[in-house]
Amino acid sequence: TFTIHVNTSMAPPMAQRFYVLSKLAYFDGGPFYRVLRLPTQQFVAQFGYRAVPAVDAVWMSLQTSNETVRVLPPGNIRGTVAFGTNEYPNSGSNPNCTGSFCSLGFHVELFVNLANNTRLDPSDFAPFGTIEPADMDTVFGDQGVYAGYGECSGLCAASDELAHDHAAPTHGAHVRSHAATAKGAPTHSHTKKTSEHQQSSSPDPYCDWDPAQH
Repeated sequence: TFTIHVNTSMAPPMAQRFYVLSKLAYFDGGPFYRVLRLPTQQFVAQFGYRAVPAVDAVWMSLQTSNETVRVLPPGNIRGTVAFGTNEYPNSGSNPNCTGSFCSLGFHVELFVNLANNTRLDPSDFAPFGTIEPADMDTVFGDQGVYAGYGECSGLCAASDELAHDHAAPTHGAHVRSHAATAKGAPTHSHTKKTSEHQQSSSPDPYCDWDPAQH
């Protein structure tokens, strides 16, 4: 298991959405479906969907704007947690986005930074919580969440290097959540695991995960 310590001052709208979802036990039973980790390079572990399309669709229709939130130091470093959002070319509508792509709106998807991914900061992916270093080593280390399926094709282009183990198990421990308090905000507990992975030639920093560069 691992615990997310939420700090409401880091990204208030994200912390509030996380609190609401946790109180509703929204993450209970949900798998980790995207774990981008190689022996020498790591990126993110992603979860959030309930795997119930009708329920997920409702929350996706209730996206919350992140244009009032900017990334605060230290940004997307290892062990921080942020919402995965839709991304669009920078139109200038978000004053907190200085990258070529900007995160826009968020709903239920979360990702754990498995490495120092501050290249996501200019796109305004604002972390709202942190995970204890010991939990990062055990839950997200080599013996933790499974990382052999490859990237999900709907997110980024396929990668043979990462999608190497097609005989891997299709099950895994699922997410379980509860609300508590840490620094005046909710906390979130999980169990491990299930996954996916890969690399893309897109300039989108959230998909352009090149082990040779990151």
